[in-house]
Amino acid sequence: MSFLLRILLSAALFNLSYWVADYCGFCILFFLFPLYSFFVRNLNLKRLFNVGLGWGILAFGGNLFWVYVLISTKADCSKFIAFLIYFVLVLLMAVTAGFFFILLKLFLDKFKNRALKIFIFLFGWYLYFLFLADYFPRIIGKNVRYPFILPVVPLSSFKFFLKMVSWVFLPFNGSYKEKINCDFLYLKPHSQYLDKSRAELAGDIYCKIKYLNSDKRLYNNNVNEIIIAPESMFPFVLNYDLKVLNLVEKVLLPKQKLIIGAKRQEGEKYFQSVYVIEQGRIIQFYDKTIMMPFGEKLSKFWKTYFNFAADFFLKNKIALSKGKSSTKTFVLNDNCEGIPRICSEFFWQNDKQLIPFATKQNKVILAFVDDDWFCSYLRKLMTNYAAFKSAKLGVSIIYIDFSGVTKFQN
Repeated sequence: MSFLLRILLSAALFNLSYWVADYCGFCILFFLFPLYSFFVRNLNLKRLFNVGLGWGILAFGGNLFWVYVLISTKADCSKFIAFLIYFVLVLLMAVTAGFFFILLKLFLDKFKNRALKIFIFLFGWYLYFLFLADYFPRIIGKNVRYPFILPVVPLSSFKFFLKMVSWVFLPFNGSYKEKINCDFLYLKPHSQYLDKSRAELAGDIYCKIKYLNSDKRLYNNNVNEIIIAPESMFPFVLNYDLKVLNLVEKVLLPKQKLIIGAKRQEGEKYFQSVYVIEQGRIIQFYDKTIMMPFGEKLSKFWKTYFNFAADFFLKNKIALSKGKSSTKTFVLNDNCEGIPRICSEFFWQNDKQLIPFATKQNKVILAFVDDDWFCSYLRKLMTNYAAFKSAKLGVSIIYIDFSGVTKFQN
């Protein structure tokens, strides 16, 4: 098989596993087979770099296509600028592949045992994916990660894989946790929530809560049912809006909670927040602690050297501030507490920060996600990552996005 066909086959298997994870997620297990021969042949380093570069452009170009779609549809720039940003990002990532191919080849040449070479080959790719997930994205921002590139994400479409992950990490997580006795009713966002006024969205929320509570089963003193909505359900400041709170009070049942994503204002600062509302009063709130670069805030580096990027992403928007605490919990009922995480911090935060209190019997992770901006295949990868995280940590995750509420019960 020619060099080009091997590269094309590997890149195709790689991208299929991410694009169609439900059906082809297993393809990630085979994309390395066509590449192995490049590392055992006597190729000069320049040619090997070109092989890695070409493979990286094809593989990462497909995996990151959502970036082009996001920028071209949501940012205030032309499709040409969107493609240019996308291409530069793919090219930078592909360059790392070129250098990785050289380093791995040089290291493999030091060993003669075939079994050992295969082990080192696989372990080298494992380390490379960790680099792509945890370190390469830092060119965008300090806390940025890209966990959706990890091979475990497409594999998490399959239940047997998640069960295997649970068993592997069981010794680190202790025993299995009891089933969480807490039910949620999903409050669906308006399809044009970003284009609607405050009054229109308040009316929409009122009508939808009223409809949800028209179900007679709610009147049987089942106070465990909580109405819950994703991040940015109400993209306005809520803590000073008594009219909206009074409107919600009219349709919430006694002791019933509403958990909803909205903005919060404190002096001159604005936060991306999640509120717990009961009887028309805000009883708890949580502020997002890790901001989405460009979409919510520009880092000091980008402000200093590339401030024009604000015109693409933050035009006519208010930059958000970082929340103070990430250890706050929501009281869901007498037997259960929720650890709130809002979108990017759920995907980017180190798992070690969750383990000390997430693995307790009565704790769940509440992941509030605004995935309305992204391609369908990336939304699937985001959901898969939540499933993998639940299996790995041995904790229940309530995943709230623009499609509904998904419970991942380990």
